[in-house]
Amino acid sequence: MGPVFSRQTLMVGNGTAQPLQTVPAWQHRILAIDSLIEYALVSTDVNVAYEATLGSAVEVQRSPVSGGGTIGVFPNFEDTKKTIVGAAGDELAFTFFELAGGTPSVMLEIHLTPLG
Repeated sequence: MGPVFSRQTLMVGNGTAQPLQTVPAWQHRILAIDSLIEYALVSTDVNVAYEATLGSAVEVQRSPVSGGGTIGVFPNFEDTKKTIVGAAGDELAFTFFELAGGTPSVMLEIHLTPLG
């Protein structure tokens, strides 16, 4: 297994956030080699959506984030992970969208596994 990223992001009402690009930006967000990208996320509120992009391709269109999480408690990775595959040189980005004027937290965990 390769690098692991985990971050808690506090959202502002009707705002957006990009946790991989936020200072300090994650150094592995630009893939050095082809990689299997496994991720899991949970929010403290059901009014959050996310989008995942690799390079210029939208891999996951705006989709709801599971609610009911507790601040600072990351999701059970093995039970909730989702998978996408990225090519060398692709920049991985997650964008969170707060939809109801609240201030939820979103917990995101990413595991990169080199392919080949």
